[in-house]
Amino acid sequence: MPEATAQPSLFGLEDASALPVAVSGSPRQLSKAQKEFNRLSAGLESARRELETLQGENERLRQRWLDESAPRLAALDRAIRALIADLDATLRRPPPGAALRKRGRQALTDYLLELIEERLERGDGRDRDLLEAIYDRHSEVSLSDLREEHEAGLRDELESFAEELGIEVEEDSDEDALREHIEEALRARAAAEAAEATQRAEKRRQSRPAKERAAAARREQALHDAGQSLRDVFRRLASALHPDRETDPAERARKTELMQQANRAYEAKDLMALFRLQVEADQLDPERLAAVPEERLRGYSLLLKEQLATIRAEIANLQSALLDVFDMPYAALRRFDTRSLDHSLNEQLADLRRIEQAHLRERELLASPGGLRVLLVELSERQRQADLEEADALAALFDLIEDDMVPAGRQRQAARGRKGKRA
Repeated sequence: MPEATAQPSLFGLEDASALPVAVSGSPRQLSKAQKEFNRLSAGLESARRELETLQGENERLRQRWLDESAPRLAALDRAIRALIADLDATLRRPPPGAALRKRGRQALTDYLLELIEERLERGDGRDRDLLEAIYDRHSEVSLSDLREEHEAGLRDELESFAEELGIEVEEDSDEDALREHIEEALRARAAAEAAEATQRAEKRRQSRPAKERAAAARREQALHDAGQSLRDVFRRLASALHPDRETDPAERARKTELMQQANRAYEAKDLMALFRLQVEADQLDPERLAAVPEERLRGYSLLLKEQLATIRAEIANLQSALLDVFDMPYAALRRFDTRSLDHSLNEQLADLRRIEQAHLRERELLASPGGLRVLLVELSERQRQADLEEADALAALFDLIEDDMVPAGRQRQAARGRKGKRA
């Protein structure tokens, strides 16, 4: 007796799981409901394949980032730690022949404090005490004082927010208790808003024209019928696949596995998976599907639409998550391509390498009087560029505020004036 062969994966792309579930016949012979069912069936299979491919690419890209970024980040971290130590040493004892004037000392100090703040913000616990000691050595305000000031500011914001919510704040109230009171008030507000929204929706539903209410009722009935159709398919499968009726151990094991797949498919409302199991159980073929009444076929199509919408939402969410990870604009969703993610990853890894090399170069500059002068000039230029960018951002903000406040006619007149000045 030959050994029982393993059943194909329910969600695989080969063997029985790849069998198309569609009504047989040429397009001219099929009814509108049958054509719709076939279209949705084909669309669902295409979306499944796209999702599976995307999931594989997601795993590959994330693993690549973990494998390739770890050594780059470690090298960059070593370069930053060494640069911090060198800046600290230079500020305490400049290289022989170099004189640090007030402006140059301040530029180096600002750069040192900025590097320490960035490193501490990343949450790396290594060298924290040493970094804080270096920071406090060169800063007019210690890190502990800055933290206390920050926490006091947060406390003031919490108290102000609590007052807006109508919560009485006691002077000696614990901050955690205050947060809890705020969260309770927000939950109560959300519940009240939800109740009001439900009431408004009910009022709108009752005020809708009779034709619209009838259409909504038909849709609700169609969804109910679709759910009943799903149950009917599952019951027929359960009757055919029940393992307790089998005496042969191999067949019992096979049907147990199929029954488990049917249970999972039913819980997920995966009609197409149940159809595939029906094919395996010899309960369904294109000819039998062609004999399904139109009304039931339309119910099947409703379920397929829901499945297709769910899978497309999963695809969109996964694409958005990948764009976030690899720091790409959401406009890339229009023509999503994982090759562009590989390109973005290559650029990020190259950026890490460039930053590391820049810090190594800065360490070399600190070692000599001439190099120190070059570094001070570069730091001054960076600050000038940062000031210009901040000024441009403020100017753009003021232009937006002005445009909001000035009538449209005067906006056009002002724009012409600005254009004439530039000319």
